[in-house]
Amino acid sequence: MRCIIFFVLLLSGCASQPLYIKSESPGAAATLVRHQNFYFMGLGQERPFDAKQLCADLTKEVHRMDISQTASDVGWSWLTLGIYTPRTIKIYCR
Repeated sequence: MRCIIFFVLLLSGCASQPLYIKSESPGAAATLVRHQNFYFMGLGQERPFDAKQLCADLTKEVHRMDISQTASDVGWSWLTLGIYTPRTIKIYCR
């Protein structure tokens, strides 16, 4: 049983979707990190946000965004059997 759980966790890696707005390197660290909560694996759900406005509040413009499911996000999804499925968004302003 332990082997099955280990291999399932090993195969359930993290996912990331980078969105490049500008072609130059954004730097090492994200300017803003936001978490979005989804339920039932996010089926049919949308969580809009305005990255341009968030960077404008810092008097900068959006350079890149990473939408990912981190290890802790995957852990929460597994613990709740897909009922709660969070995502992490990193916004790089410049």
